[in-house]
Parts: sequence; C-alpha cells; structure tokens
Amino acid sequence: MRLLHSLLVLPVLLGALHAQGGDTGQAADSAQFAPGLTESQTRGLAVRYERSKHWALRGFLLLSLGPRWHPEGSAMVVHGLQSKEKELRIYALESLLRTEPAALRTIATPELVAELCKEQAGERHEVYAAKVADILFRIFPDAEVQGAADWSRVWRAEHATWAVEPWIPPPAPEGGRRTTSMGHVDRAFDLYEAGLDLCICLDTTGSMQPTIDAARDSIDDLVVLLSGISPRFRMGLVEYKDFVDYSDGAKVLEPLSKHPDRVKKRLERTVAAGGGDYPEAVEAGLEVALDQKFGWERGTNKLIVVFGDAPPKDIDAAIRIARDAREKPFGVDPTDLTQQQRGRTRTVTRPFVTAAVGVGAAGVPNVTERAFMRIAQAGGGAYARLLTQPLEGRGESVPASEALARHVLTLAFGSQWANQVEAFVGVYMEYHRNGFLK
Repeated sequence: MRLLHSLLVLPVLLGALHAQGGDTGQAADSAQFAPGLTESQTRGLAVRYERSKHWALRGFLLLSLGPRWHPEGSAMVVHGLQSKEKELRIYALESLLRTEPAALRTIATPELVAELCKEQAGERHEVYAAKVADILFRIFPDAEVQGAADWSRVWRAEHATWAVEPWIPPPAPEGGRRTTSMGHVDRAFDLYEAGLDLCICLDTTGSMQPTIDAARDSIDDLVVLLSGISPRFRMGLVEYKDFVDYSDGAKVLEPLSKHPDRVKKRLERTVAAGGGDYPEAVEAGLEVALDQKFGWERGTNKLIVVFGDAPPKDIDAAIRIARDAREKPFGVDPTDLTQQQRGRTRTVTRPFVTAAVGVGAAGVPNVTERAFMRIAQAGGGAYARLLTQPLEGRGESVPASEALARHVLTLAFGSQWANQVEAFVGVYMEYHRNGFLK
C-alpha cells in the first residue's frame, strides 16, 4: 500500500510543484534554520506565537521550528492547523513537512495526529491534501490507505495505544555552549514592535516600464506579508529621472502613509518616459526621499530601496547621502539600540537603511551593479538583482513582481536572514499560485 501512495499521492504533489518552477524545494532547503531547538528555545517560540496576533508573524514563527524541535511546540502547530485563516494553516502544515522524519514521531502528540487524520486529510485541495498524506505516511509508514477517509480508520485503530517516541535533546556543541541563533525571530519582533517605514525610490525613465509594472503588481503581496509582520507599516514612493526631465532630478509621488494602495494606484498611472544620457539622478532621488517632509518617524525602522538600471550622475554624492543617513539620521548620532530597555524602541532615533536593486531585462550592466553595491554598502543595506525577463534556457522563472516582493521583504529583515525570509515568502507564493489561497 506504500506503493499505492507513491503512485497516487506523490505525483499530484510533485507534479503540481514542479509545474511552478520548483520553488518549494528551494524554500524547504532554506528553511533549515537550526540543527535542532532545545526545549527552552521551542517554548520561547510558543510563547511568542501566543503573543502574536497576525497570521503572518505566527507563520514566520512556525517555520522557525526548523528540522528538529521539542514537543512543546506541537500545540502551536495544532492551533495553526485548526485556524480559520488558510494562510496560517499552510505554515503549520509546512512546519511539519520541514521536520526531519526521524523527529516527527517525537512531536506527533495525540492531538496533532488526530487533527491530521480526522480533519486535515479531508481537505479537498489536491496539493494541500497530498502534503497531509505525505506527513501521515511518515508517521504511519505501513498504513494501508486508499483514500482520505481511511486516515480516520487508521487513527481509530491506533489512538488507544498511541504514544510519542522519546524526545532526544540535540547534542551539545563543542565547548558545551550552544550557539543556535534565533536572531531572525528577534528581528521579526523588532519590526512588529517598532514598525517599518518603506520608501520605494524608483527610476521612471524610458527603459523602466517593466520594473514599474512589476512594482505595481507586487504591492498586494508585499503589503499582506509586511503589514502582518509589522502592523505599523507605512509606504511611500519617490521617482527620479534625469535633470533634463526635472530641474531637481526627482520628486515625491506619494509620501509615507498607512495606505499602500495609494502607491499602487500611483504606479498604475506612472508611464516610463524621459532620460537624457546614460546615468540618472540617483543621488537626487535619495535626497528627496530623505527629506523630513516625506514623513519619516525617528523611532521607526526606516528603509529606502533604490530601483534602477543606470548608475548615478554623481556616485560620490550618492554614497555620501546614503552614509550620512545611516550614520547621522536627522543630523544626529543614532541611539545605540542595544542599550535600550524593551518598550522604549519608539523613543530612539534609528538610522536609515539604504538598499539598492539593479534592474535589467536579462542582466544588469556591470557599471550599474558596482555603483549600486557601493551605495547599499554605504547605506548599511544590501544589493539585489531584479531580472524583468526570463533568460533563454532557464525554463519557467519567478515572475518579476514576485521576485521584487521577495527582495523588498529580505531587505526589510536584513540580508543575514535571507534564507528564513525566502522560506517564509516561498510558502505563501506557492500556495497562492496553486490556488489554495484564492
């Protein structure tokens, strides 16, 4: 009957995923956050899960369980599976898929197994149902099952004598001190508590229409995910061109606000046009974005993401502006956040972080990449590349709008947490594409 499962269930799952470009496999690999969580680490995640109010933050915590974790985390997984929010259910399910098979039986409490057998196995969506079946066959490798309804029968036969296998703590590292980092979780809660102000600083000259369109199409997913992590999320939009187009080279299209739909509507009306010689007024875009009239708040996380396909007119000026915004935001030295007590995060002056995304149809010119890397380094951010058209021979690729959303989310967290953010975004995008979240 294991063969029957392989023939009937797994092709549904794998075929559906490979048809979407294989992103799920990459997300699963990147979700291996730690070699194994201790009991206290798992309990800490459970406590933070209880404190969280939005499915996005809870979903991020569920994925943070990683490949091996203590049974203390099972209750939060059950809660996620039972949620009326489909978005939270997918992260609970994926947390189990990312648990090592050998560790699965140690966290498979009666409540968890009953939920999988009696409720989740009956899901009508074929990809979701196939994943539930995959998990259950890991728990019951010898089960004779021909359909979803049979899992209830399996549980009726097993529940009276069911017992989880003993949990074995992860081995202590050399020197006896565990160094497993949960910094990505700390960063998520910093965004949750202090908020996030995001400025999209966009080249809108003649070659940039595909990027403008990608930015417009990414707004909904970007807002859903970022506002779930950071309820005090605000977004604004600045465009820059050439000095032959504007005397100042740039202007504010939308100031920071709690209504990101205004940015989307403005992008819908934005048509790429203008531009003189090859370089563009990147430095002017940064200067306009950093003006206090844009609406920045001192104690909020502040991120500027520059999008463009050409280097600045004055690279030295662009680097100086980005560095000053990081080192002396609002003209003062930023407060050392490590010395602040919890609850005072909005009273400090946080630095601006400037990141940069080089744009191109199938590649980004070297001169642009070098310039944008230097700007991002000076601004304390990171550099990313956005291709607006797939390369021949690569097969189906991630749409530019999805890639843009992934880049912005990663830059908001910090590039050191790229794997964790990629896993988080990848799960959402996969289920959105296969129709489960529609």
